[in-house]
Amino acid sequence: MKSRYLILLTFLAMSAPMVHATGIGWGNTAFDSLKMYDSNGNLLNNSYTFELGVWATGFTPTAANVSLWAANWEIISTASAPSANGWDSLNANDPNVNDPSQNQQFFSQSINFNANGTVQNGGPTVFTAGQQAYIWVFNSQAVAAGSEWALVTDVGNDVWHVPDPSGVVNQPVLWNLDTADTAVFGSANGVAGAGDQVVDPGADRLQTYNLSTVVVPEPGSAMMVLVAGVLLRLRRKQRLA
Repeated sequence: MKSRYLILLTFLAMSAPMVHATGIGWGNTAFDSLKMYDSNGNLLNNSYTFELGVWATGFTPTAANVSLWAANWEIISTASAPSANGWDSLNANDPNVNDPSQNQQFFSQSINFNANGTVQNGGPTVFTAGQQAYIWVFNSQAVAAGSEWALVTDVGNDVWHVPDPSGVVNQPVLWNLDTADTAVFGSANGVAGAGDQVVDPGADRLQTYNLSTVVVPEPGSAMMVLVAGVLLRLRRKQRLA
């Protein structure tokens, strides 16, 4: 864990003239007093994944189109367990997993954009300068009631826009969860989006919400519910007659 803290602190400490707009550091604050929870009020464990990315041109994510998210999501960078891959949290079976003093919950990654808009050591996707970037947190991308999601971004503080790889800025480009001011799903820094919150943990940095309120039953299941409703109504009418 300490090594990743040092990496992030080193990135923050780099002198401004040396940092180009091609470099992005993203994550949360080490030893943050505000924690990250799931919809039941449990601290996020190491089964969660954090992805930084953008949406395909013309696509706007909402609670109504969650089934289309994965197909329109373009990943810039990923933080996952173990800590060497960017996400440092306790296992769900660890007796201290819900102890804020023991589960420090730290995620961080840094990436660089090539001059052609691709990510160094990444895939062939070309990212366009100015695209709004989001952090998608999930334990599963399956569109099912058991999935926990949070989709957050920053549109008004340290705006999370894909940088121009040919430009130069006067300070390091760091996207910190602390500044997220918009939640499409779940919540961040007191701003709530769609989804099902079972337990409100109070002051928190981020909370994933359950998909149970937005998952649409399969056509077959929906038909069974409809038929059951019709039969129940007929039985009631017969009893009244």
